[in-house]
Amino acid sequence: MNKKALIFLFLTILSFFVSLFFNYKKINVFYYGGFYKEVQTDVIFKNEPPQIFYDDEEIKTYIKINKNHYLFKPNNLNLVKKISFKNHENIEKLIIYNGHEAIFFTNIKEAIDINNDKSLFDKILISILSFFSHTKLYITSYIFLFLFLYNFQFQNKKTKLLVASMLFLSLVLRLLQINSIPFWDDEIYILTHSNKWIETFQDPGNPPLYFILFKIYKTFVQNSDFYRFSSVITGVLFNYCFYVHIK
Repeated sequence: MNKKALIFLFLTILSFFVSLFFNYKKINVFYYGGFYKEVQTDVIFKNEPPQIFYDDEEIKTYIKINKNHYLFKPNNLNLVKKISFKNHENIEKLIIYNGHEAIFFTNIKEAIDINNDKSLFDKILISILSFFSHTKLYITSYIFLFLFLYNFQFQNKKTKLLVASMLFLSLVLRLLQINSIPFWDDEIYILTHSNKWIETFQDPGNPPLYFILFKIYKTFVQNSDFYRFSSVITGVLFNYCFYVHIK
């Protein structure tokens, strides 16, 4: 690897962390959320709406669903540790939306503690995924990454080791918590369009190649726990094809 490529690699990593630092409040990766979870409070009350405080700051921004039903929203994405109420005896039902989680309460106390912390693993995962899901935030990093790949000089032994390491890393990252969440919309869509051979050609908005490949894969793999491995295989193969292409 020459000096110019090393400089562009360093600038890629540096610009990534700079963009992440200045834009972390904007990041909200699907299924994993962001570094901060937006907490909303759905309140059904009897007579007068209660006063709601997020960490002692009163929340005055709300959506009026009907005269006895308000949805309170915070003004920012600050981390919330406690929600407290005035006139809490007036509340009939309370739902707290903590990121993608809904917590129901019928026995309302004066204050409710909120567990809104992210583990270190979650923070690292969100950071990595944001590089692919929030493209507008990392345009500078993409430019430096392209310049790094353009100036990278391939050498036989080092290249084989580097490519093998990258393929192994891409495999590990895809296998981590692979079945920790249920099938989501796109995956269900693929499943429903690969039951019969004729259905693989009937999608009006997508070419049939992936549906055909998944149909072949599903013919041999009957257990739904292993359906996502088709994407793992194609993803790792794509990485190798990308290497061959830029070589």
